[in-house]
Amino acid sequence: MLSENATKLLIGLCNKINGKEYVIYSWDEVAKANEEELPIDEIKEIFEEARLNQCLSQKYKDDDEVCFAVTDKALLIKQDYELIKKAEVSQEKLIKTDESGNSVIVLPKTSHEVAQIQKLEKKKLSFRLGAFIYGILGGILGGGIVCGIMLLIQLLGA
Repeated sequence: MLSENATKLLIGLCNKINGKEYVIYSWDEVAKANEEELPIDEIKEIFEEARLNQCLSQKYKDDDEVCFAVTDKALLIKQDYELIKKAEVSQEKLIKTDESGNSVIVLPKTSHEVAQIQKLEKKKLSFRLGAFIYGILGGILGGGIVCGIMLLIQLLGA
């Protein structure tokens, strides 16, 4: 699990780098990506922590520069972090539980998305009702056919 400093550095690097391409940065440039000013040695330790957590893919590093790329995991952490920050501002409940009790991050919905979900819920209900009615009618029709065949056998057999 990443520390708070490692998360902040990782988000700063994700904001500076487009995509998952390898880049060569001096340690000063890496330090500028962090929100707080920290000594270069501490930045190197934080960078190593992010790399060990598989958030950064490193090709090489030396005392002056480092060649690295951000991974998919880092991009997901950035998205989750931004989502949590946005939810803190809007005071929405962000983490909910599903039917089986697992924690789920819920994205805030726009009014357009809510309207589409309500339409889908109405269609589901009408589909269920139609299936129920057709099931009843099919049962009555099937029972009538079976009853008719049994009566026909009784009349022919008797």
